[in-house]
Amino acid sequence: DLHSFPTRRSSDLLVRLKLLVKHTEAMLSQIQNQILNSLSVRLPEPFLAVSDELGNASLCLGLIYVGAVICYMEKGNLTTIKNSSILTISKLIVVPFVVYLVTSRFMPETESIILMLIAGSPTFTVSCVLAEQYHLDLEYAATNVFLTTTGCLLSIPLLFVLITFV
Repeated sequence: DLHSFPTRRSSDLLVRLKLLVKHTEAMLSQIQNQILNSLSVRLPEPFLAVSDELGNASLCLGLIYVGAVICYMEKGNLTTIKNSSILTISKLIVVPFVVYLVTSRFMPETESIILMLIAGSPTFTVSCVLAEQYHLDLEYAATNVFLTTTGCLLSIPLLFVLITFV
């Protein structure tokens, strides 16, 4: 078994190096963007137009991905929907209302409402990508994205009704 130890160790090292390179690329990209923003560097218009269109497309593609994941879910799995419903109610109604109650004591009305809306925003589609990448519960993440996105149609008007009584 002594002969397999160096191989296993070298494969672990290789995996760690790949992860380091992967995270280093993302970090260097963020540092580069911060430097460009700090120096107020204006990028050429064609580059801005393309990046703007790619950003707009990523939202649509993310929602298509969530829909595909939900489509291939097991149909009889009600526990995921039950657990996600509890999360949805707390994320979209309870937490934003508490944020409004706390911030309205020491901030102007407009800022409190903005913070309430930010706190009650739906779960981002990137949570599905992260769940798949890190081998977590993809169905749970997709259900949460779907329920919080559609739940905003009811929760935002309900929050405005609730804050009129405060």
